[in-house]
Amino acid sequence: MTKPNLVILKTLIIICSLLFSFQSFASSGQLTFSLNVVKENKQTSSWSMVFPNNLVPSNAQLLLFNVKGEVVQATFSSILLWPNQGPVDYQRAVQITTNYNINSNNFTLKWQKSHITNIKKPLSFDDNTHHANLTAKWLSLSYYAPILEANAYEPFSWFDNSNEHYANFIVSLELMKKKKLSIEIAAPWLYDRPLALYMLYFKTGSLYWKEQAHTAASFYKNNIDEHGNFSLKPNDIKYSNTQGLLFDYLFYPDKGTLETITRLYNKTIDWPAIIKAKGFWTERHHSVALSAAISYWAIFNDNKALNRIELFNEGISLKLQNDICLSHSYESHEGKKLDTNVCSPWMSALLIEQLWRFHHLSYSYKSVHNISKFTTFLVNQGMFNYTYGKEYSAVPKYLANLNNNIKENNDPWSDLNHACDVASALSKSIYLNNLLKSEHPKNLELLNQMVKTCYRSMHRTSSNDAWPIVPIRKFNWWYTTTGSFTWLMKELEVEHPRR
Repeated sequence: MTKPNLVILKTLIIICSLLFSFQSFASSGQLTFSLNVVKENKQTSSWSMVFPNNLVPSNAQLLLFNVKGEVVQATFSSILLWPNQGPVDYQRAVQITTNYNINSNNFTLKWQKSHITNIKKPLSFDDNTHHANLTAKWLSLSYYAPILEANAYEPFSWFDNSNEHYANFIVSLELMKKKKLSIEIAAPWLYDRPLALYMLYFKTGSLYWKEQAHTAASFYKNNIDEHGNFSLKPNDIKYSNTQGLLFDYLFYPDKGTLETITRLYNKTIDWPAIIKAKGFWTERHHSVALSAAISYWAIFNDNKALNRIELFNEGISLKLQNDICLSHSYESHEGKKLDTNVCSPWMSALLIEQLWRFHHLSYSYKSVHNISKFTTFLVNQGMFNYTYGKEYSAVPKYLANLNNNIKENNDPWSDLNHACDVASALSKSIYLNNLLKSEHPKNLELLNQMVKTCYRSMHRTSSNDAWPIVPIRKFNWWYTTTGSFTWLMKELEVEHPRR
């Protein structure tokens, strides 16, 4: 691992300032919360607690108090540690189990660094009987990268509101049936449906979205066979989704989930980490294989998985030394012959999200460098301008042709559906370039133009609670790549697109 840089320091400053509001001082702290019943159990009660990184040491002593300030006898079991590379490990999630009669509105969990911990490492976990009511602020801090709770940045409240309206549609079997749509086919599970719903829970704190995410994760997990194939579309690694399952494990710890993630990781292991010169290849498949490796490493702290991640980073870095993007032949991407190399801006956005994820989990400078290098491609060859009515906007290309002698088929009314995910990718690269003292005002101007297109594609004025979205998988690609989007818009001081 490389030593911390400016990006890390800025991130840590932000996290520390936010954590202060929870009376947390790294080695000690406390959190007050309430509980909701999941299922009755007269003998014991269990629930999961998630924590921000660098907060609760792995060797901490935990104590649970009732509303009267009395100690509640409880057992504390480590679900997962954060995958830190430093001298101190930190708890990412803990299960609390007690025989105490849960009739209190509030509990307080306190932690203190200690040489002797009371946190166990169990072989299995009890089924959770309760939900811990955690605030959106706490959950947003417990995500792997910087995110804002819903509606925390007023100029982009339209983005968060759209998220919930579209989610209301994609979880309603009745509304989807009216549109002749179904989730019992393969396509709605592309781009990790469980992750997209968990993303909404992390931003809102609503237990409704937590339960919907768990329902999606359970369906997906039950359709993964012993070889890591998704039963609705076997032998296709595009469906090897691990991030949603990882979050599901934090809140519903089950060894079967870890076994499923392992099968999915093994399914992707044959995908080469170094970019292939010949044969089928897309940025999308590359991102899925990288994501599986990151998930496996984050759970098991596996050195082989970490080495594989580093190979992905190295391969991307080598490619970007000579090219402005991860160029590959049109035939490799589409299976048809055409004398040109191509790159996909929206598939690159999927890959950039995984580099962003790994950076925040590991402080990988190479990930920062690789994300920043994508800026040139996205602003120079990854988009085109179009005027919708009187609004001059930037639109991401579906597929960027690198041979200027061959005409591109850009469609502003179709390509705008990837404006939000590509704008999120561009904002990451601009943000990191700014921190690296490589600022270009033109890039921010182009980002503002693409945010206009994002707004056009996503925002609705309908008063209905549920907004139809077709295809259903669009919900997934929009929201699994844009977790940090509103945070980045605030950091870059991007205003409402219609102001």
